Amino acid sequence: AVTDNVLIPLSFLPKTPGTKDRTNPDLRRHIARLREEEGQLPAAGEAGIAFASFDAARDGIEGQKQGIRRKLSSAVTELYRRQAFAVSCLTFPFLGVALSLLLHRWSRIVPFFFGNLTVIGLYYPLLMVAIALGDHGIVPALSLALPNLALLALGVYLTRKVLRQ
Repeated sequence: AVTDNVLIPLSFLPKTPGTKDRTNPDLRRHIARLREEEGQLPAAGEAGIAFASFDAARDGIEGQKQGIRRKLSSAVTELYRRQAFAVSCLTFPFLGVALSLLLHRWSRIVPFFFGNLTVIGLYYPLLMVAIALGDHGIVPALSLALPNLALLALGVYLTRKVLRQ
């Protein structure tokens, strides 16, 4: 038969969960483990005899530390990204209500269109920048709050403009 020669690359072996596959409590435990691993690595001057030279020892330890820091910042960024998405359910409608009250003269589709355009054009690019900053270790809590703060500021501005009319 034709299907005898077809190889289907499926693997049903258990894999270790990635950062995005973990639940929040498991992600917090993973972050705690990574912080513990980072603290247990020896400093560059405390290398053991396992390396042939001092430079090789320092480079090996620094490479391990950088790998752990990268995993740690990625995990912390994921945790704050989840919280940012949870808060966005409050900022999106706040902006949407202000836009719909401001643009009430036209049909119902105009405020809907501008609201979605604002979210797509402002929130998601800021979120991508915030995730990149967080992955590089630049204060993930603050960087991932920026997209919501931007929408909140725009919503406050538009609400004040509606109240003045």
